[in-house]
Amino acid sequence: MSQPEIFAAVKKVTNTTDSDWKISHGSVDDRVDEGKKKLLEGNPVAPVDLVYGYGMKAGFGGDYEAVDNEVLGLQMENIEDLVRKALE
Repeated sequence: MSQPEIFAAVKKVTNTTDSDWKISHGSVDDRVDEGKKKLLEGNPVAPVDLVYGYGMKAGFGGDYEAVDNEVLGLQMENIEDLVRKALE
């Protein structure tokens, strides 16, 4: 699932549009570089930037060609239901 798909579900559940949000864009490499800089400065938030950046970086993260959800006994969930639960 992509960030745009998750954001679309959030907007639908919250009955909002793009204009209701402050949307910014940045590169994954910039996020990783910022995380490294924060890490060297001793910033405790640095791992969040690094995990996020590397998780989204091509060849590192969640771009799976196949998943074993069925083998693991995991069921597909509706993203809108998950957003509703998260916002409760």
